[in-house]
Amino acid sequence: AKFQLSSEEITNIEFSEGLTDIHDIITRQEFEEMILDDVERIEKCVEDTVADSGLQAQDIDLVFLTGGSSCVPRVRQILQGKFGEDKLRKADVFTSVGYGLGLSASRV
Repeated sequence: AKFQLSSEEITNIEFSEGLTDIHDIITRQEFEEMILDDVERIEKCVEDTVADSGLQAQDIDLVFLTGGSSCVPRVRQILQGKFGEDKLRKADVFTSVGYGLGLSASRV
């Protein structure tokens, strides 16, 4: 998959289905403004999770990034600021989500 705004500052949005036909340009800044509330919730969730664990961020050895949101540069900046770049690891962000869902479903 190609995540253009993860590596570029601007990209084209192309979507056509039925009566909906969208051809537009979006910048990373515009995208980040649109998702600001979600990013703030992610940051709070990270803060709450660390606090609930009874650990400090420096006590955490590894942070595994998974899911499409982990490709968003602003989300990655939050995690880098909290834990440090050297602790961040990722595999295929979508395969790992599917694998985790499969493991969870097998326990039911």
